[in-house]
Amino acid sequence: MKKVDEKVAIEAFTKFLKKFKAKELRRGEISEMDIKEDYIDAIEAIQDGFLTFDDKDHPTLTLRKPLTTGDDETSVKEVTFRSRIRPSDKANIMSGLEVQKDVGKFSLRYAAYITQMSIKELDLLDRDDYDTIQQVCSVF
Repeated sequence: MKKVDEKVAIEAFTKFLKKFKAKELRRGEISEMDIKEDYIDAIEAIQDGFLTFDDKDHPTLTLRKPLTTGDDETSVKEVTFRSRIRPSDKANIMSGLEVQKDVGKFSLRYAAYITQMSIKELDLLDRDDYDTIQQVCSVF
């Protein structure tokens, strides 16, 4: 049973997009159909109550399957996303990469920066959590 109706979830994600992709929305480069298709995992996470937004539209993801240490203690159960990436930080993330050839490495470094997690922690995430994180990170 979904906690949030699909229409409400799409509206919440669209509001988030308006803050960070205002030009693309204003120019019609992103349609409601695009949002439904391109951000389906994020929308489902909103519907299930895992992805929420604060009053400034900053996202927080409660992991479906929290990361645990070897002692079965929870080490990460929630991800708070950075809402901005400075040009100098982006340059550091790209350092030593040929972005055209190393898209996978860039994507991991970028997600690690935005989520404030290590690449190793990203590797350990449940597939649904990882896909949701990738979709949210693509907005920044």
